[in-house]
Amino acid sequence: MKHKTICGIAAITATLCVGSNSSATSGTVVGNQPTTFYRLDDTTTFQQGCFDPCLCPIMNEVPVRGVFGLTLVHTDMWFATYAVSDVNWAITFGDTETNVRGSGRYTIGGDFAYMQRLQLALQIGDEPSQVFDSGWQPVSGFPAINLDVSINGMFCYDKVFYIDSQPVDPDEIINLTLQRDSTYQQGCFDPCDCVLWEEQPMTGTFALVPVALYGTYREYAVVGVQWAVAGGPLPLEHNITGYGTYIQIDGFAGTLDFLDLVLKIDGGPPTDFHGGNSLVTVTFPEIDVVVSMNDMVCYDVVLHVHADHAHPPFVGPSK
Repeated sequence: MKHKTICGIAAITATLCVGSNSSATSGTVVGNQPTTFYRLDDTTTFQQGCFDPCLCPIMNEVPVRGVFGLTLVHTDMWFATYAVSDVNWAITFGDTETNVRGSGRYTIGGDFAYMQRLQLALQIGDEPSQVFDSGWQPVSGFPAINLDVSINGMFCYDKVFYIDSQPVDPDEIINLTLQRDSTYQQGCFDPCDCVLWEEQPMTGTFALVPVALYGTYREYAVVGVQWAVAGGPLPLEHNITGYGTYIQIDGFAGTLDFLDLVLKIDGGPPTDFHGGNSLVTVTFPEIDVVVSMNDMVCYDVVLHVHADHAHPPFVGPSK
């Protein structure tokens, strides 16, 4: 793990006090705080295998890319606590990529020595969610977050993320709002036979954060999905939150796009939605993609996501 110079007391103190409006000794819960999105630097890596004192193979460190959100939720005399949301990473194993999803908590503060701790519940691919914990480590340049998190403290067999991350410049975030033809539809598609409900209007906002821009390949993290289904011909209302990934790839025939989302409908379990793999017919940052849970086979939920620049600006993460 590469540690950087510890930041000054004044800088950390100012950061800890943001949003606090009552006695520091009693502590205060900070409501309605904005979310800062972080992007992993290209030095962020993942490693698994046997660490000391055990003996078994240990894989080389492999790159990880993606984003996460940080929202101040509590301050007291010594510490500030942040909710970590929208963890959306990709581990690259050769030509294969594995998604990492999750959330957690980040704590920073102290008296004479400023320390930081990152605790995350992460699901790597199809594996069950596991708790990764950095333990207390020295602060190294906050608001940059640079530390390692592991399951077993790098003792014997373990999985370790070496995280180097920076806040995303707000000017890089592309704020989008759903257009009037965005819709929600549920029911049975071919070959099954059950009711297919009419399309319902869907409104709301989300944002795109650049993750990897390589000329013909452009990848964005989808953050802060906050959509509502209401006001249509049927008495049907839903709230939809989540995050995901949007990719554009230029080819000889034109540009293809792909939209992968992890959505909660009315606070239910996270559900994967996929769509795209078709020629783009609109000019970025406008996007126009249909996503679904089951590729419109038998019972499904289908979302027509048509979005363009947002007004007013984007305000927060998924819940």
